[in-house]
Amino acid sequence: MQHHGVPTRLLDWTESPLAALYFACKENFKTDGALWCVLPVELNKNASIASEEDGFIPGTSDHALANYAPSSFAGEGVTEMFPLAAISNRNTPRMQAQQGTFIIFHRRRTSIEAIGDSSHVWRYIIPAGSKRDILDELRLCGVNEFQLFPELPSIGSVIRSQL
Repeated sequence: MQHHGVPTRLLDWTESPLAALYFACKENFKTDGALWCVLPVELNKNASIASEEDGFIPGTSDHALANYAPSSFAGEGVTEMFPLAAISNRNTPRMQAQQGTFIIFHRRRTSIEAIGDSSHVWRYIIPAGSKRDILDELRLCGVNEFQLFPELPSIGSVIRSQL
């Protein structure tokens, strides 16, 4: 729903470092950007999501996320849990192209970097003056607006940028 302008408790992430770099550089050319990295399994340990399976990250329909489900969230108003990382269904071309995942927030309004010892998250600053060069290099790698937003309006944008 965020892709359509509806506020949610979800924060979009991507498994693709190139897609993340594109999003960090694509606008605000006068200000520095930031490329955030998160270790989802480590983040989830703070939310008491653990598994004997190495590298386990629950899916959005996994029973481990029952307390984060909209029906559970709306049905009671006192539980406060930390945000957690989840793999989402990639049931649209855009979600597939962007290799989208989510961090799901509950009632506890804690920033991701303030959880635990914060070793599960870090960021790289991208100087404003480097953003356009990085976007040019990403285009050479095939990472552009149409690749990440595979809808008709993106085709026009890519063609206009090459004229």
